[in-house]
Amino acid sequence: MRQANKINFGQFLDDLRRSFKVSVNEKAMEEKKTFRKYLSFLLADETFALPILQLSEILTDKVVVPVPGAPSRIHGMINYRNHIFQVSNMHHMLQIECKHEKNPSFLLITKAVEPRRALLVDRLEAMISIDRTDIKTKETRNQLNEFITGKIFYKEKLITILDLMKLN
Repeated sequence: MRQANKINFGQFLDDLRRSFKVSVNEKAMEEKKTFRKYLSFLLADETFALPILQLSEILTDKVVVPVPGAPSRIHGMINYRNHIFQVSNMHHMLQIECKHEKNPSFLLITKAVEPRRALLVDRLEAMISIDRTDIKTKETRNQLNEFITGKIFYKEKLITILDLMKLN
């Protein structure tokens, strides 16, 4: 692996934590800007991104309790800070085959209150700023891509932008 692709995980998490501590005034200012901050992550070999303002935390090494009889998109449940979170398997939700032997290891905790949700992803990439006017929106809608906002080429990589509010 080239040195340029390595991420200092501790620094990366510190930067994310700081970005989550955005005041109400900063959020209002952010709405007026065309640039938004996103967290990019990998599922198999594909890169996706979610708006930072829709996420609250990132967890690693959390035990996920399976739920017998649950749909395949529900990986299980976790108890975190005295709240029960549904763990959604992003591979199943986006119909992406899991090519890795190792199980996905990062949980993205969403800010949505109901249902409380954690999103299971393979690997974190980076925190990126994207001009929302550069996002190419898709023209057709179907059941699979209803929560895809659009796509963008960012640093020679195709990134699919997701809309967390539409994830079921």
